[in-house]
Amino acid sequence: SPDIGFNGDIAELLVYRNALSDDELRSVGSYLEAVYGLDTSFPDTAIRTSLAAHTSTSYFRKSFNFTGNPARTVLRLNQTIADGAVFYLNGIELTRSNLAGGAVGHGSTALSDVTQPAASGFQIVSPAALVSGANVLAVSLHKSASNSSALFAAELEATEDPPDPSASPALQFHEIAGSEDAGFFIEIRNPGDASVSTAGATISIAGSFSHPLPPETIAAGGLRVFTQAELGFRPVAGDKLVLKSADSSILDVQSAATGNSGRSDSMPGAWLRLPVATPGAGTLFTPNN
Repeated sequence: SPDIGFNGDIAELLVYRNALSDDELRSVGSYLEAVYGLDTSFPDTAIRTSLAAHTSTSYFRKSFNFTGNPARTVLRLNQTIADGAVFYLNGIELTRSNLAGGAVGHGSTALSDVTQPAASGFQIVSPAALVSGANVLAVSLHKSASNSSALFAAELEATEDPPDPSASPALQFHEIAGSEDAGFFIEIRNPGDASVSTAGATISIAGSFSHPLPPETIAAGGLRVFTQAELGFRPVAGDKLVLKSADSSILDVQSAATGNSGRSDSMPGAWLRLPVATPGAGTLFTPNN
């Protein structure tokens, strides 16, 4: 039927009785690239860093920047090792391969000679040492006592779960003074049941000024008022004010107005026009909708 099956041409079909060795795969890849102009790259065994023949241990470091939230992240490591290795993330051991337990030094040797190294496949490792910002993945590569060669390749993969849309934000705008008020301020609140650090959080005007919050702790249900002098800016009516967490997740967005605006416990979830400013006073006001 024209509606079922493969719609195209098969130039060549290669079928093998047994799995191919690396040399055989390279040979097939070279053939397909020469005949059909394909870029097969299997397996990728290009040597990018030559290892010193006279040393039993080599060291590698790779810096990378992570912009997500480590608390919502799963890390997976894929490694190809001959003979043994220890992986570290920001100085904390992630995993080791073909090495005895305990302390590992420059003179430590792998438990056995790996003559046919194979990829481990992506395996979950602890994200406890991962931080938002600059990170360093390091490895110490060890030869066995009877071997003079070594091989190393690795990939680290991160998968971040999205935030729970039903969860309360760690911080939120609680009151914003009128943009034309002489004593302009922005008040933020911790609506949760536990203390929250402001370290790394920011208040900004979308597309413009940004103010990093000082590293402080706001108690559960607590308030913190930031004056214009602390913020270093004053919005005009209509500006979008954005509150972000340390990992750049948006916690709250509200528009500046000429009059006072904020929240009230009597009307949860609503952003209201307020008759008077009450910085630091919580719900000591009667909102007008």
